[in-house]
Amino acid sequence: MNKRMTLYLKNLILILSMITIGLLTGCSSLLTDTANQGSDRISATVVKIVDGDTIHVKIKGKDEIVRMLLIDTPETHAPGKPVQVYGPEASQFAEKELPVGSHIQIEEGVKGHERDKYDRLLGYIYLENGDMYNAKVVEKGLARVGYIYPPNTKHLDMLKEKQADAEKAHLGIWSIPGYATSSGYDMNKAKTHNTSSSISASTNKSSSQQSGGSCKIKGNISSSGDKIYHQPGDPSYSQTKPEQLFCSVSEAKKAGFRAPKR
Repeated sequence: MNKRMTLYLKNLILILSMITIGLLTGCSSLLTDTANQGSDRISATVVKIVDGDTIHVKIKGKDEIVRMLLIDTPETHAPGKPVQVYGPEASQFAEKELPVGSHIQIEEGVKGHERDKYDRLLGYIYLENGDMYNAKVVEKGLARVGYIYPPNTKHLDMLKEKQADAEKAHLGIWSIPGYATSSGYDMNKAKTHNTSSSISASTNKSSSQQSGGSCKIKGNISSSGDKIYHQPGDPSYSQTKPEQLFCSVSEAKKAGFRAPKR
């Protein structure tokens, strides 16, 4: 009987040991997964909104331009192009959701594909409450799913679902038949569509920035983060690519830009 009891106790200890090892291994894996999940995102502070899909942020003291992955909002500051319909609304939405000074999280693109050809950081933006901005702007009908370049397609299916819902509800860009396409936005469709307050506002803003308009002061942000405005006649005016146009020097200064050093 003693031998049987001894054998029973040995087997019980062996079984309990195996269970304990299994539990410890599971906990270790869970902790590792949690740590990895947190390391997928980097903290940043919003410095400036360029438009609905591009922002300036500060990461560990360094200024970065972030181009949001898998989305495309109508243009508002593209050199030589008119302000596109629903572009101002997309910019306003970004300003509301991503106010200057707010703390965000950025999920970067796949390793080795974190930047585009303009050296902008590519990523998905998460608000302080955890919501993904990329998804919210698509859901509101202010952006289309676009610029799909593998391997940066992690959230593609989810974003396509959000786009389908917005299109079905005829929200924003989807309220104009044929306006949002697989390659961008067709302004001819917007012009032939019944005029709305949004379209009128965008068109009026566009006309003021075309040739003959008064908004010709170019605002540019250097790689070091310096905000500089260039007026017609300045030596580097012609080759400067504006990230923002201003109608007056006072407007440029109010936005934090300075004149170039002589």
